[in-house]
Amino acid sequence: AEDLIVPLVNDEPTATDYGLLGVIRANQGDLANAEVHFKRALKLSPNQPEAKVGLDIIRRRNKQ
Repeated sequence: AEDLIVPLVNDEPTATDYGLLGVIRANQGDLANAEVHFKRALKLSPNQPEAKVGLDIIRRRNKQ
């Protein structure tokens, strides 16, 4: 999946692209970069679902 998303993000990124890349990074355990991608997604589209949920999960983990 990463091989398909990264070229899109490098070309003309959408909120969905950033949200999906955030999910990929989170699944790889790279929460810092996942958070960056989720925030970029939400900047483009405040209601991007993967980014909203992903960022919420990361924030809850950080509070523990």
